[in-house]
Amino acid sequence: MDKLVGVSANEEDCESSVDELHALIFSVKGVRFGADMEQIKEVADPDRIEDVGKNIVRFNEEFSFPDCQITYQAPRILFLKSGAKILVDEVEEVRILPIDCIRPLPRFLEKCRQPNDIWGVALVEGEIILLLDFLR
Repeated sequence: MDKLVGVSANEEDCESSVDELHALIFSVKGVRFGADMEQIKEVADPDRIEDVGKNIVRFNEEFSFPDCQITYQAPRILFLKSGAKILVDEVEEVRILPIDCIRPLPRFLEKCRQPNDIWGVALVEGEIILLLDFLR
């Protein structure tokens, strides 16, 4: 995963065709998430950034992890194209997800999710990846 740290996203490298999604896969507290690479400008190691604490939102503060104390094992900062900076954990890889492996959330989960950042799930090799929209 270290090959992604400090690398800025190229527009042409991140543009997905209509039948696939380029997703950055990361975990927080063992839950796997995927974020569209078209929304991410850069992935960085917090130890290599000056003024790292300024305007960075911890993922678990932005996305509900009720009654959980989160200790980040391998923290990385996602610099979003919107200008936001989000601290995530255990960045794994960029995966190309075929659209046919993506499913909408079941209706009962759609109604109880807060906030509305999770828009679907990808079923990849028997594992579920929750898909996020950082532009919500």
